[in-house]
Amino acid sequence: MNYLALLLLTAAVLLGMYLGLLHMQGRRRLVLVGLHLLLGVGGLLSLALLLRATPGVEETYAPLATLLLALAALTGAGAALLRRAPMAVNMMLTTHAGIATLGFVLALAWLVAP
Repeated sequence: MNYLALLLLTAAVLLGMYLGLLHMQGRRRLVLVGLHLLLGVGGLLSLALLLRATPGVEETYAPLATLLLALAALTGAGAALLRRAPMAVNMMLTTHAGIATLGFVLALAWLVAP
């Protein structure tokens, strides 16, 4: 299960980086955005299931990582809803990327720790 969460979150991050580059070029690929959403939510759900199944997880970074990834999902959804206001979309996507990066690094530190 650790590897599933790690694989899904890594794929979501890499696809998100590609989507960020496309956004900076002014292009959108809605199918890729949907795939990014599915990978991110799948990684978040698998991380949440690991939280329930792992004893002594309260002393690690995992709860904070899960909270940050959930906030990243909310800001990503907010960016999709605000697509008519370009400045607001840019602010939401920047917030989404920052929160998701921090959550991914914390989840990575927990998942690969011995």
